[in-house]
Amino acid sequence: MTKLIIKIISFAILIICIATSTKVTISLLLALTISSLLFVLSKISFKIFLKRISLLIPFLLFLLLFTPNTFLAIFLKSTTAILTTAIITDNFNITTLKYLGQKLHLPSYFIDILAMTFRYSFTLVDEVIALKRNLYLRGSFKKKHLFHSGFLGSLGSLIGNFFIRSNFRAQRLYRSLKIRGY
Repeated sequence: MTKLIIKIISFAILIICIATSTKVTISLLLALTISSLLFVLSKISFKIFLKRISLLIPFLLFLLLFTPNTFLAIFLKSTTAILTTAIITDNFNITTLKYLGQKLHLPSYFIDILAMTFRYSFTLVDEVIALKRNLYLRGSFKKKHLFHSGFLGSLGSLIGNFFIRSNFRAQRLYRSLKIRGY
């Protein structure tokens, strides 16, 4: 029961973090502190957080170059979002997501959108894995370092194919949901 309460509080913090302006740094710092305490209370491996934050670091460095005045707020907001999603998605399924949304009295459309986003995010991850495997099999992704002459071209091909496949899958999903009445 305590894990469910921690997940409900984390879900509420995530929604508040998304809705909060980047100009309110104190509230974002408070949200980060509370989510850090919840992360410790939920006894999730710190390795999970490090793995997820490592994916965010290149984007944060890119933002630091172009928006240095709002970097701290964006860093706090993104770190809080990663912490809360790590807490929420620990041993998580769509049924739990819908239950959390109902306990927070969220609109049913919002709960459905969150459930579909959660469900289809795994599909997108599978697409990236399949595309990366295809590039390895073709020999395009053999070199490990960034400044190899063909690496950036292969990476561009991977990203381009991902967006094209995502677009086709989104169109199929839109048609199927439209038929079902969404």
